[in-house]
Order: sequence, then structure tokens, then C-alpha cells
Amino acid sequence: MTPRGLISPTHKAIRKYYEDLHALRDQRVLHEMGLRSPFQRLLEDAARLKKWTLIAELSEKTSGGRVQPDGTLRMKLLPGSGTAFHPLLG
Repeated sequence: MTPRGLISPTHKAIRKYYEDLHALRDQRVLHEMGLRSPFQRLLEDAARLKKWTLIAELSEKTSGGRVQPDGTLRMKLLPGSGTAFHPLLG
């Protein structure tokens, strides 16, 4: 980790992400859905470092209907206080 708690560009999760992208590029996979899996894996690995959980496609009712971001990061709060979450824009 870097001093500010960010993931270093040389972290193994980042290296694995780029390895996966290069392998897909070699297969001429360049569309969004084809690249989604390596990115999701990167988010899961990065979230785990902060003891967060990535939940894909978690939908939620709103006053205007339903919202379903590509991913939601959840973190445990103090025992008995529930969870906090932040939807990722997708």
C-alpha cells in the first residue's frame, strides 16, 4: 500500500489486471462486456484490502423506479449497526 492507503501500481492485483487485459487483447477481445471480468476481479481484490465486499448488480428501489449499478461496495460497521454501502457507477 502507498502511504495514503491507496493501492500501489505494482500491487499484485493491478499486475494481474493488466496481464488479463493483455491476454484478452491478444484474443482481440476489446468490448466492454469482455473486459468486465478482469475489472470486477480487480475491484474485488482491492475491496478485500479494506475489508469491503463487492456485490455485482445489486438493485435497489428508488422513488423513480429501480437502480442497478454494476457493483456496490459494502463494508461492515460496528456489531449490530448494519452495513454501509456505496454504489459504483456503471
